[in-house]
Amino acid sequence: MEKDHKYIETITKDERYKEDPSPEEFPMNESLKMTIARTLPYWDNVIVPQMKSGKRILIAAHGNSLRGVVKHLDNLSDEQIMSLNLPTGIPFVYELDEDFKPVVSMKFLGDEETVRKAMESVANQGKAKKVEKLEKCATKIGINGFGRIGRLVLRAALEKGAEVVAINDPFIDLDYMVYMFKHDSTHFGFHRSGLEVKKSPNGELLVGGQAIKVFACRDPADIPWSSAGAEYVV
Repeated sequence: MEKDHKYIETITKDERYKEDPSPEEFPMNESLKMTIARTLPYWDNVIVPQMKSGKRILIAAHGNSLRGVVKHLDNLSDEQIMSLNLPTGIPFVYELDEDFKPVVSMKFLGDEETVRKAMESVANQGKAKKVEKLEKCATKIGINGFGRIGRLVLRAALEKGAEVVAINDPFIDLDYMVYMFKHDSTHFGFHRSGLEVKKSPNGELLVGGQAIKVFACRDPADIPWSSAGAEYVV
């Protein structure tokens, strides 16, 4: 995000950040390395002192933040942490000795098969998925939700020649859809693909000249997929 971006003041002047970080320290991009660099001071300065006082700590955080803690506790290399996929929504336990070194490491509170499938699901989020089945079953696709998975589905559809005709997301406005699809650095900014991404005067998302209708319905029953010609909804 450049200094002249229209969202820069919205983020940097948010009341939650009035004390920290300073304007000079505000990150303009994101990576696993940067996430770990932000996570470990919180671990050392906040979580460890609470454990020293005798508390048992429950940490609920984004996957990359958790990977930072795991990398630190298990002394993983950069290569090892890059291949680690933590399952979403499945708790895991560490038991530490008096020096805060693992006695029990990454003990998942779930059956082995469920954990395995959840890890595979997370791993597949970071891939340009093959959509041969979509090509056979449907050529006009609707995407319900335009977070990371929704954006990956749109990328895969564009690569395979399937047509995305509509996107529904009640929590992301069109301007932010355009911005996130163009600049999501986790999956290589799409603005580097050579295809233009912008919004149309009619409130549609334009990707390489292809118009995609945008809805903001909270109730799935209200989403007018048929009006956009969607044959398949992801």
